[in-house]
Amino acid sequence: ANNTRISERRASALSAALGARWCWFLIKGSVLAVILVKEGDLLFDMRNNIPNAVVFFLFVSVSSMLYFALVYSDPGYVRPHEEMELLEQAETKSKSRGNQLQNVEQSDSQMSAIRISAPPSDQLYESAGDTVSQQQNSSDAAIGNDIAAGDVALEILPEPSASRSDPLAGQPQPEAQDEQIAEVRTCRICDVPQGVRTKHCRDCARCVHTFDHHCFWIGNCVGEANRRLFWWYLLTELVTACWAASHASSAFVFDQGPNWPERWLLDNLAPLGAVMVSAGFAALLGALLFFHTYLICTNQTSWEVTRRSSIDYMRGVPVGVYPFSEGCARNVAAVCLRARRSRFRQWTRPEAPWRESQRFWWLENEHWSCF
Repeated sequence: ANNTRISERRASALSAALGARWCWFLIKGSVLAVILVKEGDLLFDMRNNIPNAVVFFLFVSVSSMLYFALVYSDPGYVRPHEEMELLEQAETKSKSRGNQLQNVEQSDSQMSAIRISAPPSDQLYESAGDTVSQQQNSSDAAIGNDIAAGDVALEILPEPSASRSDPLAGQPQPEAQDEQIAEVRTCRICDVPQGVRTKHCRDCARCVHTFDHHCFWIGNCVGEANRRLFWWYLLTELVTACWAASHASSAFVFDQGPNWPERWLLDNLAPLGAVMVSAGFAALLGALLFFHTYLICTNQTSWEVTRRSSIDYMRGVPVGVYPFSEGCARNVAAVCLRARRSRFRQWTRPEAPWRESQRFWWLENEHWSCF
C-alpha cells in the first residue's frame, strides 16, 4: 500500500511537471510572438540595430537551454554506496578525535595522581627547614631535601582547566561524538542513510543532498548539484522577461480619435497582455533571485529557512546565526566553483560556539530581519 501511494504521488508530480513545461512554453512563445508581430523596438532593432537584437535572442536561447538543463539535471540524488563511504569517513574522523581526547584525559589523570601522592605542603616546608638547620650533615638528608624540593615543585603546578590554550578545550567528548554518528537516520522510503541537510523529496521519490526545494516550474528538485544552474537560470530569465516587457510596451499604438480608450484597449490588447505577463514573471523572478542570492551568501537552503523549527539539527541554533556559513566569499565559491562530478559534502550537526562569520548578516540578524 505504501509503494502504491508513492507511485501515485510520483505519477501526479510527473503530470504536474509536464503541465508546467507546457505552460512555460506557451507563455514564453506567446510573448515572443507578440513582440515579433507588433511593430516595436524588436522589429526596429532587427532592421537597424542587429547586435542589440542578437543579444536579446541570445538571452532567450540561454534561458531556454538552462530551463531544460534544470528539468533533466541531477540535483544531488543520494546513492547508497557514496553515502556509506562518506559516513565511514566521518566515523573514522570521529574515532581519531576520540583517541586524541582520551590521550589528553589520561595525561590529566596521571598529573592528578602525582599531586595526590605528594605529601602536604606544610610537612615539606618543615622537612626542608630542619634539613637546612642541620647544615646537610648526611647524604641521606641531602637526598631527602631533593625529594622534598621535587615534591614542592609538583605541588605548585596549576590545575588543568579549559581556559588554557588547548585545541581540544571546549570540544565535545568522545561519547558525544559517538552519539552524533549514531544520530544519522535511514530514510524509511529510500532505505539509504540520511546525513545532515539531506532530505527525501516525495515528488521525486528520492533523497537529495543539501536539499533546497522541489520546484514545480521545472518539475525537479534544487539541491547541491544543480543549485548554481538554478541561480543562473533565474538571472537570465529575469533579464529576458524585463527586456520582453520593454519590447512589448514599445508596440503600443496611441490614437486620440473618438472613443479612444476603447479603441486603444482593442488595438493594444495583445501588447498589454504581453507586458503584464512579462512584468509579473519579472517581479517573481527578481524576488526569487534576491532570495536565493541571500541563501547562497549565508549557506542556507529554502527548506532550512521556511521549516527551521521542525528540523532537528536547527532547533538549537539561535536566530541570526547561520551554522553552516564559512564566510560570504567561501559560501559563494562553494556553489559557483563546485566541480560537476565532485563528492557531496558531509555536513556535521551545528554546535556552539559560533564563529563570527556565522553570527551576523546585514539582511537578518538579532536586531532586524528583512524576511
